[in-house]
Amino acid sequence: MLHVLPNNVPLSAAALIEPLATAHHAVKAARIADWADINVLIIGGGPVGVMTLLALRAQGVKKIIVSEQTLARRELLSGFADLVINPFEEDVPKLCEDHTGGVGPDVVYDCAGIPQSIESAFKAIRVGGTHVNVAVWEKPMVLPMWDFLFKDISIHPALAYNDQDFSEVVQMLSEGKFHGYEKLVSTKISLEDLVEKGFEELIHNKDAHLKILVTPKLDSLRK
Repeated sequence: MLHVLPNNVPLSAAALIEPLATAHHAVKAARIADWADINVLIIGGGPVGVMTLLALRAQGVKKIIVSEQTLARRELLSGFADLVINPFEEDVPKLCEDHTGGVGPDVVYDCAGIPQSIESAFKAIRVGGTHVNVAVWEKPMVLPMWDFLFKDISIHPALAYNDQDFSEVVQMLSEGKFHGYEKLVSTKISLEDLVEKGFEELIHNKDAHLKILVTPKLDSLRK
């Protein structure tokens, strides 16, 4: 269960390896051999959604669209994605169609896990496209059957990661393939502030954060 951390990977980066491994596993779940000309839609721009975006970029994906409802996350995503859509105010399937030459995304990653997300995904995805479910659903998933059938959509699940995924991410991080990963840490706090500035902050103000990094060393926060 232990992996050697390369000398060029700081501990602050190592703290992100586990969620990056989840995203890396999700990317592989689509079973795409060559990502060069693949258009991707990510629904949900939270921590898993952003990490999935970074994992896709590491595979060479050139066009990535993200649908995210919160303003703070859309602003962050604007520096990573080719197009960021507000699903409350904009037509996600229409904008995806316009942005992909009229065909729609080849692959959709559902990182939201709500009824509206899968409805939007199935309307946006191209005929013969692939849907990868990364989110954990609080309620049973209901498939939009007409789109599912008429578009001949393939669905693949992606849960967490395995040992190979973890090892690959350690190597990829050492090689600098996750560009901009450091921006995933929205706040750094000391261990003494874990409850108030960590848990309570995520309970009451979670949309303002992606990852909060906790350290037992106060001096490290000043570096």
